[in-house]
Amino acid sequence: MRRKAKSVPQDLIVQASKDLETLINILASEGVKVRRPDLMDFGRGLPLQIGRCPMACLANPRDVFLVVGDLIIECPMSDRGRYFEAFAFRTILKDLFKGGAKWISAPKPTLLDELYYEPLDGKFPFSITEFEPTFDAADFLRFGDNIVGQLSHATNNFGVKWLQNILQEKVEISLIQSLCTSALH
Repeated sequence: MRRKAKSVPQDLIVQASKDLETLINILASEGVKVRRPDLMDFGRGLPLQIGRCPMACLANPRDVFLVVGDLIIECPMSDRGRYFEAFAFRTILKDLFKGGAKWISAPKPTLLDELYYEPLDGKFPFSITEFEPTFDAADFLRFGDNIVGQLSHATNNFGVKWLQNILQEKVEISLIQSLCTSALH
């Protein structure tokens, strides 16, 4: 189930870049240390076990990393185009680790076709199976010692179970059922 990615119109890229620079300037003026990911060539794609895959972008680091206290967890992304996204943040992660943060990575999924449902009859609520653990941090919100999450096209039960195993003494994870039938986050 491979879909052809659509190009983002150049005018949207230019406007988003301007907006990002404005936000960075505002944060910096308030004393926030703004860190930027390393640049990556998204046009070349990267090899996976399933073949070459075009890369998406670096616009949503909130999806890629789940932070709980001083622990940073690299999420096992189910989106083939985002598989290597965390690598652009390695310089930042290494600096944070050297500064005392803990840093782990969930098992990287193989992204084989078995991870994805073919939507033939609408029988499956989401596009991913339980073949291997996957989750995006954007499917979770933290409230003190509680994390509320949802299953989605990016997060499966296997991924939530893995996360509960790792965080068992730090936080309690509760799942809600989204009313959105196409929940991504």
